[in-house]
This record gives sequence, structure tokens and C-alpha cells, in this order.
Amino acid sequence: MKLIEKIKLIAGQFALNKDLKKKTVRRMPKDFSKVKTVGIVYVVPSERDFKIISSFVKFFQDQNKNVKALGFTNSDMVPHFCFPKLTYDYYTKKDLNWYNKPSSNFVDDFIKNEYDLMIDLTTSFEFSTRYIAYNSKSLFKVGKMNDKNLVHYDLLLDVTDDISLHDYTDHIKHYLTHINIKNE
Repeated sequence: MKLIEKIKLIAGQFALNKDLKKKTVRRMPKDFSKVKTVGIVYVVPSERDFKIISSFVKFFQDQNKNVKALGFTNSDMVPHFCFPKLTYDYYTKKDLNWYNKPSSNFVDDFIKNEYDLMIDLTTSFEFSTRYIAYNSKSLFKVGKMNDKNLVHYDLLLDVTDDISLHDYTDHIKHYLTHINIKNE
């Protein structure tokens, strides 16, 4: 990693830690059947993988869940196969500051919205999606198991880095529909 990239990452991590200190934790796990709103954050994949994400979103919509999907593309423009719709919003590398903190109306709205369930579909490191997921006011968070995510997510899936998006979304659907967490 180049020195400038390391400096950006250190500055970004410092800003993230500062923002997280202000955050109050309000985790209220729910039975999947009681979930009404779902937020999904992901890196915009290939066109083939985007169809998997669309199918994943449709799974929740078929269960009468209100879904908002926020995708990041590491280019200046949203790919042609991604159509901004009511359910889908996007941010690009133009929406990142010098240390990769995302800022746009879509990002701010996503973070402020108190989704019943927030799912981070990123399986490899992407600072901007991590920033959004960690700062999200969602009540129950799902993501990939790693040391950094331990304190920020409620359900962690221990999957390999090379897991396909299709298999990862299948794992998430399986565990969400089979786990029944009771509030005490």
C-alpha cells in the first residue's frame, strides 16, 4: 500500500472512531417476521452479480419488507446496468472526501434511517461501506465476520473471502429466517 493511501486510511479510521464515540447503541433484535424495514449496503458488482443483489432485494420485498439498497461504485459514474429506482440509490468515488468518508444526500439518509435490519453485503474491505454500516442507526446489523465488525454487528457470518455473492446472500437469508431472537 502506498504511503498516501496509508495516511488516508489512518485519517479515515480516526474520523470513523470519532463519529462512533457520539453514537448511542440501540440494538433491539427482532424475530424476522416482525422486521418491516431493511437497509442493504454493498459495492456495485458486475452486471451478473447485480442481478443477484436485485434478487436478494426482491426476496425481502416479497416478504412485505420496505427495502432501501445503497450501492457504491469505485468510479465517477454509476454503471449502465444500475438504474436508480425508489429502492436503489448509489454513490460514487466523487462522493468521497480525501480520506474516503462518503457524503451525499443518499448516504446521509441511509445512515439516519433507523432500519429494523441492516445488511452489509461487502465481503472485502471497503472503507466507505464500512463507514456507512458502522454509523447506521439500524436496530439489527448483519455482516461478514472479522475483528473490526465484532462490536458493530449483531449477526456475523463466518465466510471465506472468496465466497460468491450468491452463496453469501443465501447464507444471510437462511440465518435470518431461521433465527428467532427474543427480547428479555
